[in-house]
Amino acid sequence: MEISQQPWLEQVQEKILTHKEDIAKKAMPEDMIQANSHLSSELMPWRFHLLEVFAQSITDQSKQPKQLLQAWADELSDKLVELELPLDLALQEIDYYRDAIGHVIKEEAERSGLSLDEFYESLTHFHNIIDEAGYIISRTYVKEHERTLTNAQYAVEELSVPLVRVSLDTGVIPIIGDIDTNRAGHYEQCSASVGRI
Repeated sequence: MEISQQPWLEQVQEKILTHKEDIAKKAMPEDMIQANSHLSSELMPWRFHLLEVFAQSITDQSKQPKQLLQAWADELSDKLVELELPLDLALQEIDYYRDAIGHVIKEEAERSGLSLDEFYESLTHFHNIIDEAGYIISRTYVKEHERTLTNAQYAVEELSVPLVRVSLDTGVIPIIGDIDTNRAGHYEQCSASVGRI
């Protein structure tokens, strides 16, 4: 039987959507909430969004949940990097949802009298979506973090190369320290721009 054809999973989906606020609020441990109270409210919209994606994935075996997860990860990774939050914060929350939603699936499976095979198939499908969420957010976060570091490094390099103009087409660039390939290329760019100043 296809997972999407199992009507009891619609009850699981409904339960997640109905209680998403409670689930999201319990995602962070109490001590972490107190230490980061300002972050909790800022991160609440992406938590709701993720829970909605998870709820949809319960009954959807198409590629749409993965596409929705990617859109969610793109939005979240920007936020995490902007707020200078570690990746493990997002991964801890995703793991919390594995347990919280897994418990809902178990309750509804028992209530519906599911066979062990049906329960296992549904739980495995959900765990695959959770694993995909962790993979996607990790990959997207690292990419965004690298982009931010590259931009910061470029800005520092620009500030560290003072260009003193001597005449219309001549400038002086002081060279201090070792010259590597990256730094030599940067000096070359600066010297080429002297005539455009």
